[in-house]
Formats: sequence, C-alpha cells, structure tokens
Amino acid sequence: MYARPSIVATNQMVRCSTLPFGHTPARMKRTYGCAVELALDVLGGKWRTVILARIKEGAQRYADLRRSVPHMSEKMLTQRLAELVDAGLIQRKNGAYVLTSRGESARNVLQALHAWGERVGPELGARVQAAPSKARVA
Repeated sequence: MYARPSIVATNQMVRCSTLPFGHTPARMKRTYGCAVELALDVLGGKWRTVILARIKEGAQRYADLRRSVPHMSEKMLTQRLAELVDAGLIQRKNGAYVLTSRGESARNVLQALHAWGERVGPELGARVQAAPSKARVA
C-alpha cells in the first residue's frame, strides 16, 4: 500500500518526509510555507475538489460522477479519480467511490468551500447550477 506522510511542523514550515501517494513524488518531498499550501497540494486543483465534493454527498459510481460533472472529459475524470485513490482520499467499494477516513477528514473543508461559493457567487454575478440527480430508470 502507500506510505502515510510524516509531517513535521517547525516555525510554521511543514515538511513531508515520506511519499503519501504515487503520482507526485517530487511535490510531496518539498517544504511548504504554510499548512494551507500543503492542504491545497493534497486536495488538488479544480476537478479533484469537485469530485470530492460529489463523493462527500454519498457513494458515487463512475457514471454518476460523469453525469454530475458534465464539463470534465472522461480522460480527466479517470485520471483525477486515480489520483484521489492514490492520495488515500477515496476508495472503490462495490463499484462505487467512497471517502476514506482521510477523505472524511476533509468533509468540513469541502463544506466550507461550498458555503463560501454560495455566498460569494451572487456578489460576483456567478450562477451555480445544481448537478443532475442520480435517479435511475426502473
């Protein structure tokens, strides 16, 4: 399996001494200027946090995620899911993706991002469109 990072914080510097996942070995061995920088590096960019936010609401099959994030290509979704699995944030159980304990620990952060986006959206003139429901045809 993958090694958990050994995080050492001294004088507000955060240092990861071991590799927590396979795709970014050089990135996780560097020193971070603050914990927010480290958190953003682990959570990733736009698509990884969007996927996590969807899975946070409940187990999601690949097709459910594909429907709920229509602007992301299949290749991008596949790559980002693999990165999230490698980072130990999600796992696949019974054909669906679910949060791991590490992913669950990001639940409050994801909820705070959601709430802030809802608050600031109207100020910026942005509209948030709800994701399609995952209702199945019987």
